[in-house]
Amino acid sequence: MKITILTLFPEFFNSFFDTSIIKRAISKEIVSFEVVNIRDFTLDKYHRVDNPPVGGGAGLIMMCQPVIDALNSVKTPHSKTFLTSPKGNTFNQQKALEMSKEEHLIFICGHYEGLDARIEKYVDEQISIGDFILTGGEAAIICIMDSIIRLLPNAISTNSIEEESFNDGLEYPQYALPYEYNNDKIPNILFSGNVKVFDGILTCMLSIFMRTKSKESYRFYIFTMDVSHLGEDYIPVSDKQISYLDKIAKTYNTQNEVIKIDVTDLYMEEFSGCPNEGAYCSPYTLLRLFADKIPQIPDKLLYLDADIMFNRPPELLYDIDVEKYEYAAARDHYGKFFLNHNYINAGVLLFNMEKVKRTGLFEKARNLIKTKKLIFADQDAVYRSTTSKKMLPQRYNDQKFLHKHTIVRHFSKRLFYLPYPHTANIKQWDVSAIHRIFKYDQFDDILFEYIYLKKNFERRFISED
Repeated sequence: MKITILTLFPEFFNSFFDTSIIKRAISKEIVSFEVVNIRDFTLDKYHRVDNPPVGGGAGLIMMCQPVIDALNSVKTPHSKTFLTSPKGNTFNQQKALEMSKEEHLIFICGHYEGLDARIEKYVDEQISIGDFILTGGEAAIICIMDSIIRLLPNAISTNSIEEESFNDGLEYPQYALPYEYNNDKIPNILFSGNVKVFDGILTCMLSIFMRTKSKESYRFYIFTMDVSHLGEDYIPVSDKQISYLDKIAKTYNTQNEVIKIDVTDLYMEEFSGCPNEGAYCSPYTLLRLFADKIPQIPDKLLYLDADIMFNRPPELLYDIDVEKYEYAAARDHYGKFFLNHNYINAGVLLFNMEKVKRTGLFEKARNLIKTKKLIFADQDAVYRSTTSKKMLPQRYNDQKFLHKHTIVRHFSKRLFYLPYPHTANIKQWDVSAIHRIFKYDQFDDILFEYIYLKKNFERRFISED
């Protein structure tokens, strides 16, 4: 691409050409520049390019002759000419994409009180970067050129282009490494499930917001998919549910974010028809094993089953150092007796994703899922594929009891001996059972808020369907 700039101030662009991506694009011959001084085309012996407006008035107007002669000296049949003007079409990302496909762009920098209106018929389009006035068009053209050049092939990486903020709506908030700076951390939480996981995610999120003692913002990722061919309930978490969860999250901190990620294609490619597709647990329990394949997943990630609640500040768990390990986890309450003393429960996993990718933990686990029938598919696969793990005390994932020191209460299926030996799967959103069977009142503030919000959601959204 060639870009020609018609200006009264050529020196304005020197630093722009010698900086960062633009400098590299020039050296790689991706783009070339030509700066033309409009004053070189004036016929006035004093090199004047402006005159007072016809009919009088304040300010000076750029004359037709030098601007048009300068334009004619560089214009070709393949050129597209743009004039910066506050009354022009507003420049945006789509326009940048369109202009990046042109062979030769010519920009005319306006100045003073404007240009003689007769110049307008010589340009293809007038463009504006916003509803405000600048001293000259040079600054506006730099903004426009920067936006265009970074879209040219090989100017920057393909991944950077594909993940641009305006390519698919506004981008989620991003943060640079290191994870911690001046005690400013960005906790990242991962859930997975189908449309029926809403109650669990809502109660778990509320327990995070209502038990934290920090002012940190949270980012929640939700992996979901459509495998309705396996069961009528196996449909994704809905956009309405995501929108509502995000709204609730932002009432506690405006920087909180809830992000839905559909991994249907990944699941179908990796696990469709595998020996564990109809295993003991839902196929949605396998979705966390795709975290290494999702580019925006950060290096530190806390995976949570939806049937957990925080009894104490979540930072007590999230701030654990896992730099030397693939993950941190607590023992499975029953597995530690019947399988192995260090057999983990995979409902609460604090991942070091950088090391997970380096050791291939998830890749190994996916291969096991695809080739070997497992009892607790996701849990067994992670446990068997582990190279290094940090064992946590039971209070970080207590699947049976709730003590004062318990950080996470996990409402998984458990064994009851009275009135007769049996198992029951009592979840935290079954508020009546939590009171009647467990006799818990420690979560009442959370659960009463959940009841209110759930009814509000049903009133606003379910009634519309």
